[in-house]
Amino acid sequence: MGIDFKKLLPSNIRTGRWGELMEVIQSVFTEIKTDKIDIIQTQFVLENMTDEQILGFGKFLGYDINYRDGYTSTLSYLRKELLSIVPRISNRTTSISYDYIFNNFNLTGNVYPCFLEEDLTLNPFIGWKSSNESDTPIYMDQEADNILYYIDGNPVYADPASTGLPEIYLDPEGGETPTTLDENTILSTITRHILVEYKFNFIESEDEFISTNTVESYYSDLFQNKRRTEVLHLEPKLTIDTHSGSINNELYVSYDETLSGYVTSKHQACDLSSGCINTIEFGNGEYETISGVVITGVNNLVASYNADEFKVISQGSSRYNARKILTKTGKFIDFTEFALIDTESECIYYAHLPEINYSNNFYSSIQLDINLV
Repeated sequence: MGIDFKKLLPSNIRTGRWGELMEVIQSVFTEIKTDKIDIIQTQFVLENMTDEQILGFGKFLGYDINYRDGYTSTLSYLRKELLSIVPRISNRTTSISYDYIFNNFNLTGNVYPCFLEEDLTLNPFIGWKSSNESDTPIYMDQEADNILYYIDGNPVYADPASTGLPEIYLDPEGGETPTTLDENTILSTITRHILVEYKFNFIESEDEFISTNTVESYYSDLFQNKRRTEVLHLEPKLTIDTHSGSINNELYVSYDETLSGYVTSKHQACDLSSGCINTIEFGNGEYETISGVVITGVNNLVASYNADEFKVISQGSSRYNARKILTKTGKFIDFTEFALIDTESECIYYAHLPEINYSNNFYSSIQLDINLV
């Protein structure tokens, strides 16, 4: 309830000049409260903050929010960035902080440390999380009795720990010895190169998964998150399901469901086994139609690779999952289409998609995960 300043005066002087003076003082006080005090009181209420206040608060917390045209100028993005600053800082360089970055850009991803192979290519250690979780004992003698507490010197038991793993002891003769990161085989080949693998959940426009501006903001966040001595390799992962021998259209929408776009793919012949795929083409064009015509390759070729330049993750007659072999300074090109070519120079698979953009400031690759269903 507001206070009437005039009522603070004795009743016999509330009228006249003293009453008028109190009215003026109250008016000035109300103006100062509205324009100065209330703004300070509510300046950090996220729902009331302007773009400029969000950016300023980000700098106050020691983080530069990369603000550009497109998605990164939206209030949704800015709020995600601001709300994630503290957990990103407290978990900096860990997989948890990368998860926050993926979420800010509507992506799903993983990060993997890389080993250096004898041919000087990089090999991501895909199983590092599960290896750490399964090979290392949480408790000593982990299959022993699980005693919760004692009552009058008598133990109260819970169910014994059941990990499904062999018993592990400090004495190697008593059981298996867990893999550790201080082993020479690991120390001699592990690098500071990190693979950042990510999948698109939405599109930013009908023609782009994420725009060049958004890519630069995304990469800026990644750069702020990593150690200065670490080198990042960015790898979009394309997962496409196509009906064998036919055309498939997979719908993608924008995060606010105001735009839509398609990944259009066509399986023409052969299967996806290693004996069929000989060359992989990438282009930045588009066919007017792929229905009722035989596609011979990409519409506008920008890069072509032999199949052995891709490292196979999983391959069979109905699946081809492979990534471009990683090198220390390898970079990929923006593209909107790709084709798989067989040993007879015939196109067995073609796909057109919203453009995948990269940044020249980071090393990059591509992972294809094609499934015939």
